Amino acid sequence: MKIVEMLNSRLQPIGMQVKVVFEQPQRDDKIGEEDLERARFYITLAHPLSLSDVVGSGWRIDEVAALAAVISYVSSRGGKAPVNDVREMLQTKFPRWKAEAAIERFTRRGYLHISEDDVIYVGWRTRAEVDQRELLKALMEIVPTESEESTAASEDVSGGER
Repeated sequence: MKIVEMLNSRLQPIGMQVKVVFEQPQRDDKIGEEDLERARFYITLAHPLSLSDVVGSGWRIDEVAALAAVISYVSSRGGKAPVNDVREMLQTKFPRWKAEAAIERFTRRGYLHISEDDVIYVGWRTRAEVDQRELLKALMEIVPTESEESTAASEDVSGGER
């Protein structure tokens, strides 16, 4: 850990940090030598990107929204969810082809992992780059606007159809 701390002191002036990612979540604050042997070390940005930085790096806003939705969905279900459930969730906002392409792209980039039994887990890149607690916290703080509340109320009254 001394080497990581030294590297962090060199990376901090340029806005980067070493992130230690464990295969299994750590249950306590004590990190043993054996835990570090199985850990992966990534150099990441120290602070979240602004929306303009994200878009400037080649991500489209709908891709960012889809990734946030998928990570939130999987995280809120204990870290795993069936592929079909994730696909159906995305299809509420995107066409089928776009939902399938997004899942495939996020898997290829390492943000998701799909097991042989068609269950999606968060991938290595999500664990390294995304603060899942902060993402879920931010989503929980979203307050629907008045127009969204009236739309939801009219759907409830009419049985889901307008």
